[in-house]
Amino acid sequence: MIFGAALFFMRPLAGGTLTTLGRQQPSMGLVVSIITLPLVGIEIVLLIATFASKSTDETNELLTTSEWRLVKIDKSLFLAQKVCQALWYLYLRKTTIRQDFEEDARFYFRLLSFFNLIEWIDSQVDVESDVHLSGIGKEFDGWFNFFTDLYQALIIDYRLLCSLLFLEHSIEVQNGDEPEEENNNGGNNQDVGLRKCCGYVIGCLCLIAPIFCAFYDANAFHLGGGVNALAVVVNLVVVVCVVRLLCNNNLDADRIQHRESQGVKIMVCCLGAVGFTYWLMEASIACFWAEKNRLERSHISWTASKFVLRSVTTAFLIGLFMKINVRAFPSKNPTNSGNHTLVPIVMLGVISMFAEGLIDLKVGKVDQCLRNHIEDQSLKILFEGGPPMYLGFLLHVFLYFMVLATRLRHSATLDIPLD
Repeated sequence: MIFGAALFFMRPLAGGTLTTLGRQQPSMGLVVSIITLPLVGIEIVLLIATFASKSTDETNELLTTSEWRLVKIDKSLFLAQKVCQALWYLYLRKTTIRQDFEEDARFYFRLLSFFNLIEWIDSQVDVESDVHLSGIGKEFDGWFNFFTDLYQALIIDYRLLCSLLFLEHSIEVQNGDEPEEENNNGGNNQDVGLRKCCGYVIGCLCLIAPIFCAFYDANAFHLGGGVNALAVVVNLVVVVCVVRLLCNNNLDADRIQHRESQGVKIMVCCLGAVGFTYWLMEASIACFWAEKNRLERSHISWTASKFVLRSVTTAFLIGLFMKINVRAFPSKNPTNSGNHTLVPIVMLGVISMFAEGLIDLKVGKVDQCLRNHIEDQSLKILFEGGPPMYLGFLLHVFLYFMVLATRLRHSATLDIPLD
């Protein structure tokens, strides 16, 4: 990786006209950085646990010295690879391809893309075993299970994102001319600050829902099933905001001037489609089992409603994610001050949905019951692969809207390339 970066790429000269690689995929440097930081943090914790003990979570038996050494080497190497890859990707975004090395650079990007694709496939199977080998579960009395799902969502999103980014860079190697982005001269409305404040206040209120849902699933404070109505309200709020963003804005974008990574968009939407199918299927099975008296109806009505609304909200988020171009949106809608309210609500509402989903997957009564009784192999695959893909989808949508909120904040004065 380092050899190829040094040989095939160079920093552009001051005042030069060559386009850097970062202009091909705007804002992706920020997204990769934000995904990499918590991922590396969790892997450092796993590495420390591995060095501290030879025992595993699965069997509680001690690894042999040679096995322990191999596990330590494996975790150390892949942690270093993620850090180096993120750092060198950020460096490459500031460079341009050396003259006469276009074919070599294309092969270099495809090799990195293929490597990350293989690692993404491997992560579908081996993430849980990697966590168990560290022996960290017994140290945290099961609380690390939440981080297992978060880690799985992060690693899936990270590997697939890097694979598609490198692949698209290889395709665009010969696209040397990139028009400059137009300056966003948004309206300097006096009520923008107030609208933005209202958006963040409503968004923060959405974060209350997963807290009460966690209390309910943990049987704390004797809360009833009706507390899930808070999650239903959050999903409805997100849907309303998404509809208003779609209907009240000009979503047109120039395919050249406002180019975005279509491969990444398709990837994220595929993750969302799997999550949509998962929650809709879980709601259907839960309602069917309640009719057959295999589940208590008192737990089902609000929980099933929450799952159905969650799947519907996911579908709306997929549509919004495909339609909005984060580069064109601020300049195409400079006078619509309502966006300063809607974007923060959607952004924080997605985080609320992420927390709700994580809680339902780890301590939710209905989810645990379904997982223990489902025997159909295709449903087992869906129930294993659906949750991390859904969480990865929400994580990426949150980052996308965070970038959009940043661009909206600065649209009145300057255009910022988030590299």
